Amino acid sequence: WSHTTFKMEGKKQTVGAFVAAGVVKQTLEDFDVPFQFIYGAPTDERVVEKIEIMNRSAGAYNKLKSTRIGLFGYPALGMYTGTIDHIAMKKVFGPEIVHFDQYQLIRKMDEISSEETARVTSKINEAADFAEDVKNEDIALSSKMYGALASIVKENHLDSITVKCQY
Repeated sequence: WSHTTFKMEGKKQTVGAFVAAGVVKQTLEDFDVPFQFIYGAPTDERVVEKIEIMNRSAGAYNKLKSTRIGLFGYPALGMYTGTIDHIAMKKVFGPEIVHFDQYQLIRKMDEISSEETARVTSKINEAADFAEDVKNEDIALSSKMYGALASIVKENHLDSITVKCQY
């Protein structure tokens, strides 16, 4: 961002910001650094809005560079067109994709203690009002899956998880 001239004590002033920004702009272009050149006064609402948008965008981009996403499963029904190019994802957006087979989740569920399952099931039952045909065993199974997923997330330092299934 470079600001324009400004008035001080009724006289137009400049600090050479535009010339300096031009030098920095050329350097950024030479090194293929993505940027947006913004020119205007700090009192100009459009300039402030552009800077805020760029700041939020850069923050999201930087966060994605260190994000780890757990991806469970396999493309359902052979829907390979719904899968992603993991190298392109890493190169363009930054996240690391960590693959997990469904069986890894099932095995991890076997490791969840009955005490932990009962604790989570109790919390779920306190927080939700289930239909009569929902059995406590079903809720317990979901509690085990929750515990297994939480364990996998922690062990692998994941920021999020998703299912590889369809589009």
